[in-house]
Amino acid sequence: MDIPRDVCYQKELDIKLSRSYGPGRYDLVYEHKGVDYPIGYVRWTEQRNMQAFLDLLAAGRLDIAGIITHRFPFGQAENAYDLLASGHRERGSRVPLGILFEYDTAQDRLAPLTRKTYTAATRSGPQKDLHEIGIGFIGAGGFARRSLLPALLKRRNVRLVGLATASGISAKSSADRFDFIYCTGDYKQILDDPNVNVVFIATRHNLHARLAAEALQSGKAVFVEKPLALNEEQLEQVLQSRRSAEGMHGAPILMVGFNRRFAPFSRRLKEHFVEVAEPLMVHYRVNGGFIPKGHWTQDADQGGGRILGEVCHFVDWIQFLVGSQPVQVSARALPDGGVYQSDNVVVTIAYANGSVGTILYSANGDKSVGKERAEVMGGGRTGFLNDFRELVLAAKGHKASYRARLAQDKGHAAEMRSFVDAIQDNKPAPIPLVELIATTRVTFSIMKSLREKKPIDVPCWSYS
Repeated sequence: MDIPRDVCYQKELDIKLSRSYGPGRYDLVYEHKGVDYPIGYVRWTEQRNMQAFLDLLAAGRLDIAGIITHRFPFGQAENAYDLLASGHRERGSRVPLGILFEYDTAQDRLAPLTRKTYTAATRSGPQKDLHEIGIGFIGAGGFARRSLLPALLKRRNVRLVGLATASGISAKSSADRFDFIYCTGDYKQILDDPNVNVVFIATRHNLHARLAAEALQSGKAVFVEKPLALNEEQLEQVLQSRRSAEGMHGAPILMVGFNRRFAPFSRRLKEHFVEVAEPLMVHYRVNGGFIPKGHWTQDADQGGGRILGEVCHFVDWIQFLVGSQPVQVSARALPDGGVYQSDNVVVTIAYANGSVGTILYSANGDKSVGKERAEVMGGGRTGFLNDFRELVLAAKGHKASYRARLAQDKGHAAEMRSFVDAIQDNKPAPIPLVELIATTRVTFSIMKSLREKKPIDVPCWSYS
């Protein structure tokens, strides 16, 4: 809501309207997309209420001085809360109705976030290592803070340079926590920084393709969280940028956060079938759990839904395991009555080498059961992977079981290690580009198969 700053001032007071729940609250279409309710149906929405208040304030028709009972310098804010907590039991004291914090603009004003000077001495001693890579982050949500950044901090010769988020407070907090050199609210500062040669994109899904395309055009290597794109147009935007960057910068690495293929148990399972000459049968069951349709991941424009945003993980994992290009997809979902957003789905994928993979993705299961279980069979061999905690391998009448050293290892640390090593040692991308494109197009084909209720051929892709 863009409200002119000057209308918020009257008699040297900075007035902030407290808006409670009302029409528009928690409505993604209203709050994030700017689609207003017709005034003939809803007179007082969140924004109209705020606008009316500010209009009265600016016209001098609203006098709030009479309700201000106490004033505190901002530096004594704790005293104000002590007053409220005391229950106003002191004799002769006024009951606090309106408490005003007074700011000394010369002392209390927050200094704007400024860019720190980049020096080779920062965090790595006086001499910068020739193999050191400078990393810029765009977006720092919960997943980035829990998984990506801690894994990166364990890598040698990695410098966290700049962090850009939509919120200045969030940027400053994360920058301090992970020791970034600077933070900013403008992502282009990351793309334009010559000390950043790797860009991580961990924003909401609808921004992935555009930001990845811009980062590639600027000559940076890119790690983008899944999904790479939400539609063919976005995917083509990324590919065009990479083609363009190849001519100018020598094909910077593009990586998508498909971490499961890097898990130790995934690698061990693939090795178990490496000598099998016949096609494999793979089944991946996912107990995904319910997510309400009002959540941003379920929004078609922001998140793309769970097939594009999460099922892509399991599409990539099966492709990694069978080692072949997908050629056809068939999908069927339970009728949901508008509750599950087609989140209960069975997908069958046929591969060029004859292998077949199925994904059973469920949103209506019980949480007490593990989330993921994969079963693989072929050439007289069998493998079971339970939630990346347990691996069972069987062949020639013998069975061996393995337990993860940690509670669960989905491959985030190994993924970061492979990505960083590829950049530092000038190696090929850890996931071939053709596989990234295939996985993305399979998810598009799943959506199309659900709409058209028929098998869909997956278009072949060649780099040209």
